[in-house]
Amino acid sequence: MNRRAIRKVFFLFIGLLASQLLTRLHAQPSGFYNGTEGKDGQELKDLLHNLIDGHQPFSYYSTKEMM
Repeated sequence: MNRRAIRKVFFLFIGLLASQLLTRLHAQPSGFYNGTEGKDGQELKDLLHNLIDGHQPFSYYSTKEMM
């Protein structure tokens, strides 16, 4: 393999590793959806609403600043 091909493989590997790490860091905590089993309709909707109620919303423009 030439240096260019090795560099491409290296950066591909680093990119895949970083995406896996970020996915794990931003995933819901273990047990986040506990209690939703067997629920449907309005009961499920109310339960899910209560899970995310109180979140901190961010605008598109403020997220660009955060990145």
